[in-house]
Amino acid sequence: MYKLLPILLLVGCGSGVHIDSQLQPLVNDYLEHCGGNLDSLISIKLSPLKSEVAGVCTTYGQDRTVTINSNLLSMFQGDDYRTMVKAVLYHELSHCLIGADHVEGGLMSVYAHSPQEYRNNWQAWITELGCK
Repeated sequence: MYKLLPILLLVGCGSGVHIDSQLQPLVNDYLEHCGGNLDSLISIKLSPLKSEVAGVCTTYGQDRTVTINSNLLSMFQGDDYRTMVKAVLYHELSHCLIGADHVEGGLMSVYAHSPQEYRNNWQAWITELGCK
């Protein structure tokens, strides 16, 4: 019993952000191109959400969680699925990490675009965010 206590304390204190393995390469890509610091994040995950939003950045005091709605995105396949996951992840990470607000049109729009529209406008839209 006493040997488990230090391990439980480490887990309880938040020893780092938990990132869904499917999202890890995209998170790395985001950090490389857009910057930001993961210190305030406790998790980045694909998970069902009850609402019809594509994703959400939830704040709990100083801690934040990014959730990508796996139910909503399951309607896409192949390249379209990868494009949508990347777009929603970039959108939510931009809220959480660089404080980006919603704008009319572009990656930070309140409304989702088609996978083709994301692909056609990707470079311009991430440049608008200050990403390289």
